[in-house]
Amino acid sequence: MTGKMLFSPIDLNKAFNDKLKRLGWNESRYQYFITTDPKILSELITLPYNKQKEFLISKGIKEPIASYKQTDFVKDQIAVEVQFGKYAFVAFDLFVKHLLFYTGGVINLGIEILPTKKMQSQMSSGVAYYEGEVYNVLRHGRNNPPVPLLILGIEQD
Repeated sequence: MTGKMLFSPIDLNKAFNDKLKRLGWNESRYQYFITTDPKILSELITLPYNKQKEFLISKGIKEPIASYKQTDFVKDQIAVEVQFGKYAFVAFDLFVKHLLFYTGGVINLGIEILPTKKMQSQMSSGVAYYEGEVYNVLRHGRNNPPVPLLILGIEQD
């Protein structure tokens, strides 16, 4: 915005990255193979990654697809996502990343760090904000997403 000093999402992410890495928090990747067959999915997800491909081949899948999801920081079975990007990324964090790491036994808690509405109003457009995302989660009910979450709102005076 012309003539207005704004927070830089890139600089904020870098500051969190630098501090959390110094405290022993590191990126984590969860690798898995994909199936769209619900009959074998429940058994597939219980297998370690190195057994999933041969399992899918034994079920007649000729070319199993390998994939992964990455989360910003994991330590002591807690995942932290710092989100100063576009609002759509928060839903992906909450309903895909945290849930995948939780059901995969990597974490017991997901933490999402967002700017409050006050801080978001001092950032570039399209950034999600704490109050709006808490509302979105509450609107879905107590069991959705089915992963323990802590959503933290931060702001600078």
